[in-house]
Amino acid sequence: LGSAARRLSAAKQHDKARAMAEEALAVALRAYPPAHPGVAAQLAELADVVAEAGDSDEAAGLYDESLDIHRQAYG
Repeated sequence: LGSAARRLSAAKQHDKARAMAEEALAVALRAYPPAHPGVAAQLAELADVVAEAGDSDEAAGLYDESLDIHRQAYG
């Protein structure tokens, strides 16, 4: 789902890309605990899509959330 979202985002299909990235995050949240690196990876994917769509403030928040999880996991 994440790679498909990136392709859609690159093709400027931002709404579809975001929906797909959000679904990938939802799957990760069902599969892993909230502080798992897999969740962080999907948050970063969603941030990439959001940034590509032009919402840098929201993207920054998602990147920060992803980074926090990585710091918890890896120190």
